[in-house]
Amino acid sequence: MKKDYKESKIFMWIIIVLFIGFAVIISSYFSKREDIIQSEVNRMENSSDSVEASLNNSLGCMETLNQIHYFDFTARKILLTDQVMDDKKTKFEETMYMDNALKHIVGLYSVVAQAAIITEKGNVYSNQASVFEKYLDFVQEEKSANIRNGFTGTYYTQPYERCSNLAAGKVFTAIHPIYAYLNSELAVICVDIDYNALEKVVKDSIKGQDGCYILFYGDRPVIKIDEGESPESTARNPVSELSRKVMNKKYPYGTTKTMINGEKGYVIKKYNMITGLTIVQFESERQMLSTLNKSNQVNVFLMIGVLITILVFFLWTNVMVTRPLTYFERKISNYTSPESLQIVNYEGMRTSKSVHSVMISYNNLVRQINNYIEKEIIYEKNQRTTQAIALRYQINPHFLFNTLNVIGSIAELENVPDVVEVTQNLSMIMRYNVRGTKFVKLKDEINIVDAYIKIQKVRFRDNIEVQYDVPESLMNERIIKFILQPLLENVFKHAYSKGGKEQIHVRISAKRRDQYLIINLQDDGKGIENNQLTEINHILQNETDSQTVLDEEEWSKSIGLKNVNARIKNYYGNECFIRVRSVVSSGTNVEIRLKCLGFEEGKVIR
Repeated sequence: MKKDYKESKIFMWIIIVLFIGFAVIISSYFSKREDIIQSEVNRMENSSDSVEASLNNSLGCMETLNQIHYFDFTARKILLTDQVMDDKKTKFEETMYMDNALKHIVGLYSVVAQAAIITEKGNVYSNQASVFEKYLDFVQEEKSANIRNGFTGTYYTQPYERCSNLAAGKVFTAIHPIYAYLNSELAVICVDIDYNALEKVVKDSIKGQDGCYILFYGDRPVIKIDEGESPESTARNPVSELSRKVMNKKYPYGTTKTMINGEKGYVIKKYNMITGLTIVQFESERQMLSTLNKSNQVNVFLMIGVLITILVFFLWTNVMVTRPLTYFERKISNYTSPESLQIVNYEGMRTSKSVHSVMISYNNLVRQINNYIEKEIIYEKNQRTTQAIALRYQINPHFLFNTLNVIGSIAELENVPDVVEVTQNLSMIMRYNVRGTKFVKLKDEINIVDAYIKIQKVRFRDNIEVQYDVPESLMNERIIKFILQPLLENVFKHAYSKGGKEQIHVRISAKRRDQYLIINLQDDGKGIENNQLTEINHILQNETDSQTVLDEEEWSKSIGLKNVNARIKNYYGNECFIRVRSVVSSGTNVEIRLKCLGFEEGKVIR
């Protein structure tokens, strides 16, 4: 009951927080609205500046061409002497100079299709190879209409299809008269502007911006772009109703708040000095606030989604978590002592992965406790067995040492050096074996191995060669006692068995790898058959922490690999072990993996 009450209280607080979130969203919307509109107006102004800059970059040649007679002395001379009769050579040179000057200027601007200067005398200079007569008539008509309308500056024609030797396309022409110092007209310069190219330049400059952009010459639109309109609407009506409203109304230069087609919005009007075009931009408040509106919609849907998710989560938690945990708690609470711990049966119960994992972990813990107790019992039994055997082997060691000394003295008197060496080395090994310490230095273990080798050399008549490859820095590493000699004994037992080599080489090496000490015993004996090698490694790998109780007979048989492997795992854990590798007729390698340990007397420091 207490848990149910607590869950209901948490759910109620979550609902309250969600309602507060809805109120914050609505309040935030109205507080941000005016700031966003002002920010969008600033963005519109920047966008108009960007369009103006694009016009200046694309049509910058207009100003240069209109004033060519001011900064080019040769061009001015040619235009001023246009009415003078020149010889053919001079006329050709003047035409070439003017044509090249126009090519040089126009060639830098991709939106300009053609530029031509038509003098009062009728001479024509152009960046193109030829100018059609039809084009000259068209320019003359437009010029006359311009004069009738009282225009004396740059005049833009309506867009039309090209009537020249250039590729077909839509252009509009800027016509500008060139005057002498006394305002007498010298010529007319005509610049054909590629409509599609200029439209692309403007679109690229306003890419990603909403609103309507129109380039006007006077009250007449030259280029009109509606960003955000559907293509179908634009195709049916090239000049949309929205654009017509903008064109019909007289707006001052700058920013004006207005209403078009029932939509509130802002108009920005800007005049471009270089081209003589007027940039008009309109954007509705609906477009300005579209991002904020979408954001609010997302927030509202998100809050609703969170509410639904919480409801589903509470239902899921109740079925998949709360009920199973209550059952589990009830089962556990019935156990009052470790002896009565039992595995909880959760089969057929619907639970979450986490709860299922908790139940598995609990059951695994019970199993581990039982395994630990069993291991401790087995370990104690093995220790007692080992101690009993060790005591049996250590009966009256002083008697054995004295006996060996007597044998050695007699051999020395009888001049039998081999017996002397064998007794001395055997005595050294026995003293080392009965010493009470668990851990010894690696160099002490190697000394015992060396003593054992000397005994075997007497037996095998120097058919054994042993090589040591142990760095001096590892000589003082502490290891458990008496692990190398039993393994080396296996070498002589198996490598020299029937069918083995007459001469055998043994290499004992040691190295440090991370926190482990790796010792290798390598021989070049007859090797081990694959099936036997697999069986040996299987036995060594599956033996864990002395989980097998050894009787005295089994212990004596496993004095070699198995016994050493068991002792290593007893002291170091299952991550330390013996691994055997062998190739028939090539030799065998026994790898011993130990932990590098610090050492205090009677205490292992890990």
